[in-house]
Amino acid sequence: MDHSLQRRLSAVYLNVGEVMDDMEKEKRRLQVNELDVVALLSDIPHEKLKRGQVGTVVDLPGNGVALVEFSDNNGTPYAFAAISESQLLPLIHESRAA
Repeated sequence: MDHSLQRRLSAVYLNVGEVMDDMEKEKRRLQVNELDVVALLSDIPHEKLKRGQVGTVVDLPGNGVALVEFSDNNGTPYAFAAISESQLLPLIHESRAA
């Protein structure tokens, strides 16, 4: 293999590594934890919940599922649902280092 091809392949591998690192950082940033305030990324018709509604994660029983409580502005719960973590967006209310 000639040296110029080897240098180009090394640059490609370096770029792929950087992309993978960025993806891992993003995955950690979007990880759902107990007591996180989250928004729905899609409708859940059988629970009468709409995309964008906000709830609080009250438990993480496993297998990528979060138990989420939805309450009105007075704190009165109106829904409680087991939702796939992939359907939730953790909301961030403070500055975090990138």
